[in-house]
Amino acid sequence: MRKLLITIISVISFAANSGAQTVAVNSDLVMDALQTPSLGLEFTTGNSTTLSLNAMGNYKPWGADMKMIAIQPEWRYYLSRRAMSRHFIGLCLPFGTYKVTGTDKVYDGYGVGVGVTFGYVLSLSRRWNIDFHAGVQNFFYKQKELFKTEDPTELITDNSRGSYFLPTRIGISIAYILD
Repeated sequence: MRKLLITIISVISFAANSGAQTVAVNSDLVMDALQTPSLGLEFTTGNSTTLSLNAMGNYKPWGADMKMIAIQPEWRYYLSRRAMSRHFIGLCLPFGTYKVTGTDKVYDGYGVGVGVTFGYVLSLSRRWNIDFHAGVQNFFYKQKELFKTEDPTELITDNSRGSYFLPTRIGISIAYILD
């Protein structure tokens, strides 16, 4: 996990230092409403492309016994040939760790996905944008899955793995452009 974070931070640092002209800070209003605060940075990497990194996490949202931390780097291509404006398609690589306690089981694990996003960026002013987005991903997970009555210290290795086809980044973000 540490190597993945270092790689992502290095790529974004390189993009920011290699002539990127615009930087935007954003927050996904839908995730915030679901008590999963989010914060993202988006850097222009060309006339019609951007690279972003979004981070989100929660702890006991709506009183549920759950905690989650995730990051999602995303590359976007804007069909208008102008970065951070109008329709886009994107490629994303979400990564997260979680621990969820259900009615009879506990799921403690991590996962990584690969997905496609689509959206539209509406410019409100020179500095403010609203970003409407949605996508799908294939999410691969590895976790410890045990009944609530079992002792978690007895389970040393992950005993469950697989993949799910899931929605990703469904929401509305508000972005402030820093320049």
